[in-house]
Amino acid sequence: MRKQKDQFKAPLNFQNSVLSGLLGQINAHKKVLEIVRKSLPSALSGHVAYAFVIDRRLLVYADSAAWAAQLRFYNQEIRKEVGVFYGKPLETLHIKLIDSVLKKPPAKPKIPSLAVVETIENDSLEISDPQLKAALQSLSVGLRRKATD
Repeated sequence: MRKQKDQFKAPLNFQNSVLSGLLGQINAHKKVLEIVRKSLPSALSGHVAYAFVIDRRLLVYADSAAWAAQLRFYNQEIRKEVGVFYGKPLETLHIKLIDSVLKKPPAKPKIPSLAVVETIENDSLEISDPQLKAALQSLSVGLRRKATD
């Protein structure tokens, strides 16, 4: 029995200038990241998530503020090594946090049950301090509105 030839080509097998341009950029970013990581101590290199060059500016993304602060001490070494790769000196190094790129959506607030709201409401009636009483009653009105939505 003869093996059938694949009827479909993988998308990257076609001559496509857009895809090849994007693949070239991805490979350049990978190479810059590799150079940045090699120019750092091993304890610090694992905390660099991304690195790429835009208009003679090197952007490096760290996974936390503490490691980003440590990266600033290696500014000259990093710029020098990546500048050798590009064949021209880099003007600046910008260190950013990966959290600023991958922001998580804010967590939804936990609204207490109607029983808890009623407890706050009933307890507020027994308080003698007028400011605290007004604040608890206002809180219970707001929580009741949120709980019924």
